[in-house]
Amino acid sequence: MVFSHGVLHHILRSTGPQREIARVLRPGGELVLMVYAKWSFNYLIAIGLLRRVGLAALYALNADPAGYMASIS
Repeated sequence: MVFSHGVLHHILRSTGPQREIARVLRPGGELVLMVYAKWSFNYLIAIGLLRRVGLAALYALNADPAGYMASIS
């Protein structure tokens, strides 16, 4: 089994990773692949809601996750 969750869409040239998947995947093997669709349930809840709530909580606590605010100003 080859498992990729939210990774391949970040790679500019996906032919290399595609070749590697084909190389390691046994005949009859299973590929589990997830890429984000902007209006999917996963995107709306995990990214759209939970991350924003977490960042809002850190902001309310006056915390700066890994220097995030300094990197955008």
